[in-house]
Amino acid sequence: MTRLRATRWWLCIAFGRALGLKVLLSRIGVVRAFSDTHDAAEDLDLNSIPYVGGAGLDTLKICLEGTRHEILDEITTWINNTEDNTTRILWLHGEAGTGKSSIAHTIANRFKKLGRLGSCFCFDRNQTAEQRDKKIFTTIARDLADRDKQMRRELAAAIHQDTSLKHTTDILQQWKEMIMKPAKTFSETMAGPIVIVIDALDESGMAASRQHFLRLLAGKLDDESLIIKLPPHIRILLTSRPLPDITNALNGVKHVQSKSMFSIPPALTRRDIFCYVSHELSGLEGIEIEDVSASLTSTSDRLIEWARLACAYVKGDDAAGSSVQERFEAVITHDREHHVPLLDNMYKLTLQTVFPLGQDKRSTSLDRFRSVMKQILGTAEPLSLYSTNLEKDICHIQGKSGYLYLPCCS
Repeated sequence: MTRLRATRWWLCIAFGRALGLKVLLSRIGVVRAFSDTHDAAEDLDLNSIPYVGGAGLDTLKICLEGTRHEILDEITTWINNTEDNTTRILWLHGEAGTGKSSIAHTIANRFKKLGRLGSCFCFDRNQTAEQRDKKIFTTIARDLADRDKQMRRELAAAIHQDTSLKHTTDILQQWKEMIMKPAKTFSETMAGPIVIVIDALDESGMAASRQHFLRLLAGKLDDESLIIKLPPHIRILLTSRPLPDITNALNGVKHVQSKSMFSIPPALTRRDIFCYVSHELSGLEGIEIEDVSASLTSTSDRLIEWARLACAYVKGDDAAGSSVQERFEAVITHDREHHVPLLDNMYKLTLQTVFPLGQDKRSTSLDRFRSVMKQILGTAEPLSLYSTNLEKDICHIQGKSGYLYLPCCS
């Protein structure tokens, strides 16, 4: 009888444990189902935020291994600097073709491998119809939310509570509600350096398209929205051409470090271009690679974009009927009849930016530009007395409306 009672007692315990385990498993299942439902709701909210596809990191644009390492290391050191007085923004600027974008994408790629890339956002003059200037912070916010669960929750909650944020084109409101407020809740996993790369700001469109963005970067908003109020480990790498509106907005700002591409020693730039050209043209038959690389490096005038286009032309993958040597000579010749204008499109875009259609008194500005350029070109290649007298006669005939409106030598 005693043994039977003991057996019953153990069976009751076993049954109770099994029932408890079943209840526990049931509760765990409910929690998981709730969590999955909550995550799905967050995904729904976040996926409804405008996101610019194709505006991120492009590994095809990164620097050739072994080149630009001084400037890349300088920027990396700045990002990793934890001192309180470290500037929040590094503005890398230079003329078109100097290699700013390659550096920006290389930094983005380097920190992505380290798990420290917050976002990479690139403007593109060929994609102005996308209105990237109105979606920059929605895109960056989603990138940051993908990196940090706590920020993800905060961003999803903000969108859930205020549906209008999904559709607003007001970048100041985007900055406050989608970047500043959620960023205050960064978890410990985001405690290390985080870099946000913004490339080619000058390609956002007309100056008006970036007016408010520049105010934000320069810290000209209300106190709670100042960029220095971001978590101290966040850095912003910005690249652009030094257009007047960008220069006026960022020059002299304490939390912005300005770095010109032309501050890089010329010898280092020539070294890197020589390395790039040698790499691109290696294996081509019919040329002496050392001599060709030296000639192209010298002719490039420190413009990496010119070197890239020159290499593509010399390789001539789509140019039938001409030799490598002939294509090389066409690139470096000063003979206008045979010269290949590699950068004409780039310079045309630059001039269209400086003298846009519809600009007030555009014709007057163009006349003055042509006047100055003719004097510069005349100094570089002086005219003969016959040409000068001929030009004087033409000026007299055409007057101010002609292309040759210049003070003529007597």
